[in-house]
Amino acid sequence: MELTNKDIIAHIESIDIQLKTNAKIKFEYNTNWANLNFEDSPAIYALFDKGTLVYIGQTASLLKRMKDLRKTYNHSFRKQLGRKLFETVENKKGVFVDKDEHGLTLYFEKNIEITFTCIYFGRLEAESYLIHKNKGENSDLLFNKIGKRDLKTIEKMKADN
Repeated sequence: MELTNKDIIAHIESIDIQLKTNAKIKFEYNTNWANLNFEDSPAIYALFDKGTLVYIGQTASLLKRMKDLRKTYNHSFRKQLGRKLFETVENKKGVFVDKDEHGLTLYFEKNIEITFTCIYFGRLEAESYLIHKNKGENSDLLFNKIGKRDLKTIEKMKADN
């Protein structure tokens, strides 16, 4: 069976709907939180800040990536949010001063929720499409950056449609 770009885009649109409508999982800063809520599968995930979509990511291991959310040096969203909230930069080790790390963790626990959908192929392309769709070229809504490769992929998919 051969899929057209129209079929692929329709599937990615259904992923977008799932990410926005699936039950949200509240972030908790404890060592067992990820194990209780996520499986060790490839996935696309969405982060919400006070109910607003702020980040879309993809990973080969959802469980490991969710554990990374606890560590500033491992997750670009956590790092970017910390810079925005505290108007500071991380040290050479990739973390903020203790006071800001603690404040960031409290902010995460109070405001950040996650949804996901497992996807076993095409994660990078789906992630690029969803970021482009939800961000737009000039929007500050998402913390994600749109790369040139991402734009070329999306433009090619739409042109072939």
